[in-house]
Amino acid sequence: MMKTHHSHSYPLLSALLFFFFVTWSSSGSLLSIWLHQEVGLKAGDTGIIYAVLSVSALFAQICYGFIQDKLGLRKNLLWFLTSLLILSGPAFLLFGYLLQINVLLGSIFGGGFIGLTFNGGGGGGGMFYTAGGRPKHECVVQTEGGGVVCVGGGGAFFLGLFLI
Repeated sequence: MMKTHHSHSYPLLSALLFFFFVTWSSSGSLLSIWLHQEVGLKAGDTGIIYAVLSVSALFAQICYGFIQDKLGLRKNLLWFLTSLLILSGPAFLLFGYLLQINVLLGSIFGGGFIGLTFNGGGGGGGMFYTAGGRPKHECVVQTEGGGVVCVGGGGAFFLGLFLI
């Protein structure tokens, strides 16, 4: 019988990742509906917001990577990510208020917050789980998903050209 070693941080990190992805999927899937119905934005304004979200996500991932390289496995980044998740409700209220005042100002605030919290923060929590939280006997399988996406995207592009 194999003797298992359970890390004390495994349940906490698993719960953090669970609530992180629940919060991210809840807010991400309903964002465009909320922007249209509750905030009252037009489709063009929603496009501006999503463009700012994409750019801020790119920069947030670079910043998180740089900070994580400096911090190592210290938990400061996890506490920062946890506090951002807790503040996501009031931040979305402020995001909606700022969008009603000025779309560009609200886009910058919302893009920065969502980029820091969700789009860039997933790697930090996942890194802690992979590095120290998971049980030692758990197998981690790495795949080359980027190649599959690239081939699938290219195939869809060329299929679309033939259908036009």
